[in-house]
Amino acid sequence: MTSTGKICGIELPLTSSSGDVVPGMGGSFPQELASVIRNGTLVRQPQTGIEDDYCATVYDMTAWVDD
Repeated sequence: MTSTGKICGIELPLTSSSGDVVPGMGGSFPQELASVIRNGTLVRQPQTGIEDDYCATVYDMTAWVDD
């Protein structure tokens, strides 16, 4: 996160709960994620509670691909 200097991670499934591949995530997601980070939406996503050696917090982005 640019405001805190801490590294954040995301949990993002590549398939929906039905097992279908979610189209468009490979091409558009990097741009959308940059916007989500910039406007503060990422920190309003649920945290996974997963401990990670590489980041301070892991946010669950499952709702983005599986309502």
